[in-house]
Amino acid sequence: MFRYRADVVHDLTGGKMLHVPRDALVRLLAQGLAEAGHEGPRFGCEVTEIRDGPEGVAVRFSDGTSGTFDLVVGGDGTHSKVRALAFGPESTVLRPLGYRGAAWRMPFSGRLDPPYEGYMEVGRQTILYQSGPQELSTLLCWRSDDLAPVPPGDRHREVSRAYDGTWPVLRRLIDGPVDWDGAYLDALCQIEMPRWSCGRVVLVGDAAWSLSFLSGQGASMAMAGGFLLADALAHETLGDALAAYEARLRPTITTVQRQARAMARSYVPRSRAGLWLSRILLPLLMSRPLLKLRARQLVAPSLIPPAS
Repeated sequence: MFRYRADVVHDLTGGKMLHVPRDALVRLLAQGLAEAGHEGPRFGCEVTEIRDGPEGVAVRFSDGTSGTFDLVVGGDGTHSKVRALAFGPESTVLRPLGYRGAAWRMPFSGRLDPPYEGYMEVGRQTILYQSGPQELSTLLCWRSDDLAPVPPGDRHREVSRAYDGTWPVLRRLIDGPVDWDGAYLDALCQIEMPRWSCGRVVLVGDAAWSLSFLSGQGASMAMAGGFLLADALAHETLGDALAAYEARLRPTITTVQRQARAMARSYVPRSRAGLWLSRILLPLLMSRPLLKLRARQLVAPSLIPPAS
């Protein structure tokens, strides 16, 4: 087991490392749309058909509605339906990293001090962190080459099988009051696209480049991508804007993907010898000097052009 303080990493990154749950981010974005007078999100609705033409993109949705748009931005995640419809099958752009991951939040009446704990085992690793006064968040990762999706009704069984014989504290969490319908469980993969746009359809975030949670920069890079795309569209014609957006962001995405793949090679020990070595090295890696070096790697270079 290993422990570390998130506030130390926060300080070492100059306050640039923040933990924002994705559902909180979605609420903030929805609120921003409403305050700007735009139509809010339609949850539980997805794109089922895309027809790109000279007058715009004709789109049909799963709720039966349709419309024609100047531009379609696909920000619908690693298993993007927009990408599949406009660019082709997922299998042609998917790069598996050799892991499955699971995450959820659950009620917690205790207290972690420091608020982050890690458990390392052969073939798997778990991080627990206190995300609220009475809330615990989990992040599980285990070696697996299985890419098949796991329906909500099978998620508990899948995680239980992967964590058979684990630490008693983790066993209790897995068998505890988990909302498996809302829990995350997926293969860890990256998306590698030769281009992020095609005609009047463009991708952003995990739909375009999926970094995996090993990068620690998925949400921030998605937000940066959205900002840079909007900025380019505000100053250029459509074709030039899409090219400029990709040119400005792709070098950073390529670097972060490469760093995540390097971390994947040693993120979870493969053997007892590897586990023993990790137990020796982890206290050193969690020391302030090495955390400072790692913190610098976690902070991406500024992608926002200076104000003129």
